[in-house]
Amino acid sequence: SGIVDSADVSLYSVTIDSLEHTYVNDVELRLYAPNGSSTKLYFGYAGGGQNMMGAEFNMMATNTINSGAGPFTGAWLPEEPFNWLNGNSNGNWYLEIYDHYSGDTGILKGWSIRFADRDTVMTYAWTPAAGLTSSNTLNTQLTASVSQDYIFTATNALGCSSSDTTSIFVPTLDIFV
Repeated sequence: SGIVDSADVSLYSVTIDSLEHTYVNDVELRLYAPNGSSTKLYFGYAGGGQNMMGAEFNMMATNTINSGAGPFTGAWLPEEPFNWLNGNSNGNWYLEIYDHYSGDTGILKGWSIRFADRDTVMTYAWTPAAGLTSSNTLNTQLTASVSQDYIFTATNALGCSSSDTTSIFVPTLDIFV
């Protein structure tokens, strides 16, 4: 693969650019790492159909491959997780395609594999900081005297960030004597 192996490199996705098959439910796709460890991407449990065109297997996808039907396009969770692959990332990666039943035909016209830096360093920010025990840690405690919104932002080493807002409601107490 030509990658410099380190703990900061991980498999991001495997894309089937073009697999033409008359009944894709017969097909098993298995990815092999350079050390021989493997993970199953797909094994025809889905709703049948033909072909895979631009079907990307990645661990961030929200649709399970078993819930779909051919032609498969877009992002799918593989049947087995990528962390079942281990060892050095540098070397030859193999995609095995096996048709479990006779009578159908198919041809793989292209596939690709992508690697990414792991998000090993995260920074955190809470705003506003008033009333918080810490404004730059994942977990903090709040002593609130007024209702207000707090924004939490997480940023990785690559500069990608995501924010979410939580609303804190502090009820007023009316005490009658």
